[in-house]
Parts: sequence; structure tokens; C-alpha cells
Amino acid sequence: MQLMPLQMTAGWQVVWNHFYNVDVGNRLDDEGLLKYPFVEDILLLRNPALCKSIDLGWGEEGNPNSQYCLRYLSWHIPSYREMPKKTIERRSAEGKLIYELVQVADENWENPLDECYLSDRFAVADKINSWLVDSSLG
Repeated sequence: MQLMPLQMTAGWQVVWNHFYNVDVGNRLDDEGLLKYPFVEDILLLRNPALCKSIDLGWGEEGNPNSQYCLRYLSWHIPSYREMPKKTIERRSAEGKLIYELVQVADENWENPLDECYLSDRFAVADKINSWLVDSSLG
């Protein structure tokens, strides 16, 4: 499977990407249910400088009659009184593990900047690309 081409602009980070150039009809199992990649978490892009996210999922997992659910979100990083640790270090008999801690973005899921439901993966890519380009223009 090949990923759908997107016009990534400066500042956008891919958190995860399972947005493949595949047709719904090609991903049905023997019981008529959709298989991967038609799941809730297909694509998540974040732009920390703009505090914006683009989230893509499949409306109802497994349902071939569902649609893509695409959201453009604003978010903020919760403030802390004291600076949290940057890493956690654990030692064991096998060696040392270092976990990098990252700040969690608090997306505003209740009030998306924009939201749409689309069946066509090419229309989804076009909408994502328009948000990416528009965000780069300020």
C-alpha cells in the first residue's frame, strides 16, 4: 500500500500516518467488514508553532458504508507551575532505558475550526492540502 501524497508545509509534524491510497472495496474481509487502514486513528498532523492539528479517522470502524471524518483543530499545551522532567531514566540488569517525556497537546475536540465527512480519499487529500497550504500563508 502506498501513502496518499500530501503537500506538507514547514512546521507540520506527522504524529502517525495510515492514510493509504486504497479503495474501501479492496479492504473488505470475508464478513463484509472493513480491515486496516479504515480505523479511528488514520492520520494526525500537528503544527506546534500554530497550535493546530489535522485529524483523520474512519467514522465507524469496520463499516464500509461509513466515511472519513476529517477535523482541523486548535490546541494549547497546558501550563505547569514547575517545569516537568524532560526524561525518566530506568536501570535494570539488561541496561539503562531513557524515556523522553513530551508535552501533551490539548486539542479542542468539541469546537473544531473545520470538520467534514467525505467518502472519497482524493477529496480528503485535497481538503488536507488546502488546510496545510492555507496555514502556511498565515
